[in-house]
Order: sequence, then structure tokens, then C-alpha cells
Amino acid sequence: MPLVSPPLNQIPDSWTVYGHSYFMVSYGTLFSSGRFDAIFQRMMDVEYFNWTNRAADGAILTTNGRKQSGYARVLQEMTTIRQAGPYVSDTGAHLMCWGINDMGVTGVTAQVRTGWKNCLRGVISRARAGAVFEDTHASISYAAGFTNVGGTSDFSSGTSIRQAVSLTNANFTITIPADYKGETIALSFVGLPTATAGTVTFSGTAGLTGTLSMSSQSAGGTNHATVVKRYVAPVTGATQTIIVTGTQLDAGGAIYFDCYWFEALAAPVVLMCNVAKLTAAGYASYGGWAGTEAQKDADVDNFNADLATVVAEFDSMVQIVDIDTAMAKSTLLFGTDGVHPTEPGAAKCADACWDALQRCRPTSTYGRAAHFNPSSRRVSALPANRLSGSWYTADFRDVGSNYTTVSGDQWSLPFYVTGGRERWIQACTELVTSTVSTTIRWGIYDDRGTDIGLGYPQNLIVELTIAGVLTLATGAGVKVSPTIPTAGSINLAVDPGLYWLVMKICTVGTTTMRTLSGPCPHMPNLSTTGLVLNATGGPMGYKLTGQGTTALPSVHVAGGALSDNVPLFGVKLF
Repeated sequence: MPLVSPPLNQIPDSWTVYGHSYFMVSYGTLFSSGRFDAIFQRMMDVEYFNWTNRAADGAILTTNGRKQSGYARVLQEMTTIRQAGPYVSDTGAHLMCWGINDMGVTGVTAQVRTGWKNCLRGVISRARAGAVFEDTHASISYAAGFTNVGGTSDFSSGTSIRQAVSLTNANFTITIPADYKGETIALSFVGLPTATAGTVTFSGTAGLTGTLSMSSQSAGGTNHATVVKRYVAPVTGATQTIIVTGTQLDAGGAIYFDCYWFEALAAPVVLMCNVAKLTAAGYASYGGWAGTEAQKDADVDNFNADLATVVAEFDSMVQIVDIDTAMAKSTLLFGTDGVHPTEPGAAKCADACWDALQRCRPTSTYGRAAHFNPSSRRVSALPANRLSGSWYTADFRDVGSNYTTVSGDQWSLPFYVTGGRERWIQACTELVTSTVSTTIRWGIYDDRGTDIGLGYPQNLIVELTIAGVLTLATGAGVKVSPTIPTAGSINLAVDPGLYWLVMKICTVGTTTMRTLSGPCPHMPNLSTTGLVLNATGGPMGYKLTGQGTTALPSVHVAGGALSDNVPLFGVKLF
């Protein structure tokens, strides 16, 4: 006879994580393995490579940009290629945590709270998506008033949106597929940074009516927002239409349409953490957040009430994780900074996740497994052991030909991490000759999309040289980054996964650098014209040219060329 009752619900075996530093780096804990998300992962007994962590230090839900790991990253990376029934989720369960940086950095105004609620609705709905139809999809027919605008990936789902800047012919029609089975349809518009935008009216054979305003729907400042209209159409077994018509434009405004998606009938688990009230020391770290400690506690309560209002719009497969109650403003549970949980605090938060998971209830007739363990992007592990205090770089075949520095060249080396106890505390490169100093920028990008086969640098995690270029001392030999806590140093705890060590050459002296030669196991190694991509066995990394001398971009520039003989970039383990 068991000593305890079994859990009511199945335990999901595949998770995707979004949010801020509670899920990324480690401030309150010594290693990433003691962090909130890591403890919950072990509670679930989820293998490392069934756990996709797309959180980012300092993440803000209501701020533009994939690097922020807010709404834009969810729209960009919560994708599915399915565009015919059955419309089922394939991204596993979801754990999300935002809010404290939205308040402490962006603000606590009514405008920010509006953007907060809009973005919450958007990311929860998108996490439940069984099919995504971008603005370019054939099911959408645009009149002349809606035109294509590209380069919008910092605040949209794909790479473009549709814009109406006048009301003349400002309409489009969505034709719902005939295999529609009653899924919630989410139409995603864009709230502009300013208060000015516009209003649309709904009509068509699917029965959607009413209006939706995009005006004053973002957090303001320079931030957009996803503004989602959710609707369930009748099930007819035939095609139906939703017609969207621009009916009002504010002065200087525009109407932006992004995409639409179907929420799966067998909705996956979405656990959304509320915001934990901080200690006095924690609040003090947000210098722009005005008010007494009690007033800031009230601000947190307001944001948590907004969260509860949005979550109530969904079924019981969406649950709030009450980390506010779990942390209870305890100095034992918060680290010395008063912001981040210690290991005991992380454990309390993980317990709150477990409680929230047990409150989830399937809402379809497809059974529990369809909700708790849907199709997911499982990958396998390739373990690599590393010795504390030692230096490591990418897997390579041999030392390559010396590289003569060229201003604007940017190089990327793939670096795979397979353990949860890695902290990088220094970086290095090696010069073969140098009589006049060369300056560089270097940083580390993630590749959290390896579960869907990206294999290319994605979002900047840290740039060591964000405050300015690093001047490499003249003379041959290894050149290292400053040690902690000097400016330009590195102190980064990382999760398992693929990362990219990126170096950009800025001003050029008389310098040649040591290089690494492929093949590298994390790079493409075949072509259509031969068995290998180059004579030496395969590429070592990617190269971009003409990248200037400014700070590294938050999202890596696309189009890098496969290259052998990539300049050495290594990291030292704590």
C-alpha cells in the first residue's frame, strides 16, 4: 500500500520556459542547478534536453525585442509548422515568469498595466497554439489599404506585418479552414508605442462582431504590444470568413495586423508565476521605482490582480503559480540582493509550481495525455565532462591557418554545454604576432532553438565589451578578459544547450590570430557538390563581414558564411 496518494495529474515530460532571471543566470544561488526552474525540473524528473529554457536576465514582458524574452520572444519562438487539422500543440508544457522588471524598469502607470494585460493575454494564448498563420498566409486576403511592412520581428510573430494608414480599402478577410473543429481563434494585432493607433470592426460569416481598439494598448515609451482578440466560431464543416475593417484612425495613427492562430482544443499546461513582493533591499535596486516599501507592495498586488483577471479568461489548463505567497518577503528566502531567491526560496517557488500543476484540469474529450504530454520537441543529450578551473573552446579538428585581422569581421564559434554546473569567469583569445594593438568586441549568444534545429546564433546573452572595445596587448600569446569584478569581465552561469562565442574585430593593428580548423560537430558538414564543404574537412563557425565597430546586436545578424579557420575564443570555468 502506498504511503501517499499519487498525484491527480500526469507529470508533463517536456517544458518550455520563458521569463526573467529567476529562470536564468544565478544571483541568489551558487549554481544554476539551485535555481527555481532547475529545482522544479528535477521535481518533474524532466531530462535536460526535454527542458527548453528561453528566459533571459532582466526580461521584461512588455518590452520589444527577442533578447528581452518578453512577448516578442514568445511570438517569434513559440512556433508550429502545422497548418492543417488536427490542430494540436507540439511545444509541451509551459512555465512563465515576468513582472518585477516591468514594474521596476518600465513603470507602474495605468498605461504600463494596460500593456502588461495585453501581453499576458497574448503569450498565454500563443503558448496554447496548435497552428500559427502569419500575415503572409494564403488564408488571408487583403484589400489595397493594408500593405506589407517588413523588419518587424522585434514586436511581431514573423518578419512582417500588415499596415493601414488610411481607412480607404482598409480591410482584409480571413477564411477559416473547413476542418475547423471549434478551436479558439486568436487574432493578433499590434499596439503602437504611442497612444495613437486605430480601431477595427469585425464581420463575416463566422459570426464575429464588435470592435477592437489598438489605441493606448501598449506599455508606452518605445514599446509595442500584442493585442489579441480571442473568439470561438461555430463548427459548420465548411469554410467561414472573418472580415476585419478599419473604422477609425487616430491622428498620426496606424492599424497593424500581425497574424492569427488556433488554440489547440487539447490545451497544454501553462503555469504563469505571479510577482513576488521584494524586501526593502530588493526594491532599492530599482532606482526609478518611486514610493515607500508599502506602496511598492501595493503596486505588486495591482499587477498580480491584473494577472488574475487575464488568467480567468482561459480554462483551467492555465494556472497561477503563487510565488508571492511562497516567498513571503522573507530575508531567508531572498538572496542578499533582496530580488532573487536563494536555494530554499527556489524550492518554495518550485513547490508553488507543483501546487499549480495539480489544479490543472483537462477541458477536452481527448484525455489527460493530450493535455499534459502532447507532441513535443524532444532532443537527446551528448555529455561532455569539464574540469573546474580549466579553459575550453569549441570542438575542433586542428589548429588552423593564422588570421590577419580585418576591421568589421565578426566570427561565431559553436560551444555546447551539457551540464548544469558551469559558470564562465574569463574569456581568452591568442595572438600569433602583434606589433600594433588591435581592438575587439566579444560576447556570447544563445541558440535555444536547437530543439527545432536552428544551429545559428540567436540572442545576445552578454557582451563583455558593452562599455567599450577591448584593446589586445601587443606581443604574441594568450590574451584574457579582466577578472571579476573589473569592467569587461564575465561571470555567467549557463544552462545546458548550444551557445555561440562571438568576436568582432574593430580597429586593426598589425596582428595575426590563432585559429581553429573544422570540422566541428555542431556545424553543417555536407554540400550538394561534394562530401565535405571544404578541403580541410568542414567549417568551424560562421563569418560576417562589414559589421562595423559598434556594440554587438541584441539578435545576431543573419546570413553568416560557413568558414574554416575561425579565431580562437575560449572560456574558463569557475
